[in-house]
Amino acid sequence: MATDHQIAQLQRLIQADPQNVELIEQLYLVRRRIEGSGVLLECLASLDSWSKTSESLQDCVLKEVSLRHPGFEFIEARVFQCLEQSFRIGVFRHRKTDECLHLIPGGTYTMGSDRVIAAEKPAHECTVKPFFAARYPLRQKIWDMGELEDDRQWVGESLPIDHVNWHDVKKWCEWAGDGLRLPSEAEWEFACRASVGTSYYWGDSMNPDYAWYDDNSDKRTHPVTDHDSQFNAFGLVDMCGNIWEWCEDGYHPNYDTGPSDHRPRESEAQEKALRGSAWMHPPGGVRSAMRIGISQNSRTSIFGARIFCSLNWDDHV
Repeated sequence: MATDHQIAQLQRLIQADPQNVELIEQLYLVRRRIEGSGVLLECLASLDSWSKTSESLQDCVLKEVSLRHPGFEFIEARVFQCLEQSFRIGVFRHRKTDECLHLIPGGTYTMGSDRVIAAEKPAHECTVKPFFAARYPLRQKIWDMGELEDDRQWVGESLPIDHVNWHDVKKWCEWAGDGLRLPSEAEWEFACRASVGTSYYWGDSMNPDYAWYDDNSDKRTHPVTDHDSQFNAFGLVDMCGNIWEWCEDGYHPNYDTGPSDHRPRESEAQEKALRGSAWMHPPGGVRSAMRIGISQNSRTSIFGARIFCSLNWDDHV
């Protein structure tokens, strides 16, 4: 029978040897016998803790996540790599819509940028909890399942839905259920950067292989699957360029009201934040830190969405 003494002993050993993956796994397994399987979700609290977790223990964590999210089907755990960063990420399928979502561990990072545009300043530290993020911008074939009206400019199953406003996407999420929602700005940028501090998640210079922007887009959106092999280190594609993506947050220039816990919350502000930029912008306009605020009622050919979901783990935080 596991005891508090065993836990304390393992904690002392880990303190002396913090990179010892076997000791870390033993501690989680001992604690699971005492505290229940939910304790495994602590591995997802940060990218650092997730990276130090063995694959066998990661698989136990992903199984626990599946049990807590019956609306999602676990597909695989896959290593994604970009710009010398790599992470083993859990890939899930939302059963109702067939949307593909990646389970992103939480973490602390520098949000915004002091380099270029006032609205991106100040660069500041943010900590986010783990969450699911869709691999792709919301595709037309997924959007159409909700049978909602839209004024899309282009038609194609794999094209991102366009001409949808903030309220339209909120209605779609309500129809889809299972906690699908818009992201906070902090979550969105964390998902985009994937632990990379450069201007883009692939580096500091534009690479047309990764993004649709004014020089290569032919002035229109493109199928999101075109960049299936050009993902970031979380396995997400088209985070920069192609289509702007609505966020839950009200827009605050210079982050002047700053979210207190970086969780999404509906704001009464008439302007909502959008992230990711679109096909019409120059290279400098599709950086990871780029942000704008637009009326929540606006519909244009450059406004779409990407779906997120909170991890059900509140009983262990």
